[in-house]
Amino acid sequence: MRIFSMFSMHKEIVVLLDFLFLGAGLLSAGQDADLLTAAHHMHEPRASHTATVLAGGRVLITGGFRKGPDGYSQLYSRTAELFDPRIRAFVLTGETHTKRSGHTATLLPGGKVLIAGGFTPEGLTASMELYDPATGLFTRAGAMLAPRGGFTATPLPNGNVLLVGGGDRVATASAELFLTSSGLCAATGSLSTPRVGHTATLLPNGRVFMAGGWDGGCVLASTEIYDPATGTFSDAGSMHVPRYKHATVLLSDGHVLILGGSDEADWRGQYRSSEVYDWRPGKFTASVDLISKRFKFPSAVIRLPGGDVAVCGGSRIIEVFDFLSKSYKAVAELDRPYYYAAAVLLEGNGVLITGGYDDKIAATNRAWLLTQQR
Repeated sequence: MRIFSMFSMHKEIVVLLDFLFLGAGLLSAGQDADLLTAAHHMHEPRASHTATVLAGGRVLITGGFRKGPDGYSQLYSRTAELFDPRIRAFVLTGETHTKRSGHTATLLPGGKVLIAGGFTPEGLTASMELYDPATGLFTRAGAMLAPRGGFTATPLPNGNVLLVGGGDRVATASAELFLTSSGLCAATGSLSTPRVGHTATLLPNGRVFMAGGWDGGCVLASTEIYDPATGTFSDAGSMHVPRYKHATVLLSDGHVLILGGSDEADWRGQYRSSEVYDWRPGKFTASVDLISKRFKFPSAVIRLPGGDVAVCGGSRIIEVFDFLSKSYKAVAELDRPYYYAAAVLLEGNGVLITGGYDDKIAATNRAWLLTQQR
C-alpha cells in the first residue's frame, strides 16, 4: 500500500492511499480521519470512461482510452468491470461490442444501463448498447439519430433519456430522446447554439439546464433550458464567464453550482471561479473560488448526502464545498492531477474515484477511497 501524501488540516489528518473512501461528513469539526485498506486497481488504465452505480450497489465501469505504446495514439477500450464495495475489488464483466470513450452510461428504470455514442477508432459513433446486470452481458441496442461524443445524457422523470449536443471538430445543436418503452430514439427540439463539452443538470421542476461548452469556434457563456413538456430549448441567460470542460451539480437547495472549466486558452485558461444558478428567477451569482483551478472533470463532482459537494478531478487537490459555510476545504492531495476521472456516490455514502489521465495524457488504472471515523 503506497501513500501519496499526508497533511494536517484543523488537527485532522487525511491520508490519501491508492484507494480512498470519501464519506459524508468528511469535514465535520471534531471528527478524526480513519483509513481503509486499499482495494485492487482496475484491470486496465482508463480515462474518459464511465462509472454507473447499479441497483444493489455495485459500480459498472465501461470503456475509456489509454495512450498507445508510441506515446501518441489513443487505444480505446471495450472492456468493462464491476466494483464490488463489499470486497473493495474490481472484477471483469462482459465486453462492449464497440471500443469507445467520451460516451455516456445511463441507468434505466428497469436496472439496465444504456451505453451511447462516444469516440471510437473509426471516429464518432451513434451506436448504443444495453448492459444487463443479471447476465453481465452487453447487447446491441440500435443507434442514435446522430453520432455523438462529448455530449450529455440526462435521465428524465418519465424514464426517457435526453441526449444533447456533442461533436468532434464540429459541434452539433441536435438533441434526441431515448424512449425506454420502445428502445428507440426520437428527435426533439434543437439547441439554440451547438455545444460540445457542456454540462446538463436535471432541475427539481423536471427541466434540464444546459451550460457552456464549445460551439466549434468559441467557448460559450450562454445557457439553455430544455422543457420535456414542450420538447423545446429556451435561453436561460449567460454565466459570468464562458466555460467548457467544467462541472455542474445540483445543490440540496435546488440551485446549480457551476465549477471551474476553461476558456479558449484551454490548459492555460483554467478557472478557479465558481458560480450559482437559481432557476426560479433565472439568476447567476458569483460564488467563492475553488482552492485549485481545474478543468476536464465533468464526471468527478458529487453531492454528498449531507449537502456538501466533493470535487475530485482535474487537479491534484481533492476539495469539498461546505454547503452551510459556502466555502471550499482541501481534504487530500494526489501525486498528480487526473483529468476525465469518474466519481460516483456509493450506497455506503462514500465516493469512488476511478482513472483519469495525467499531464502527459497517460491514463491510470488507480482508484481511490477516503474514510472518516464516525
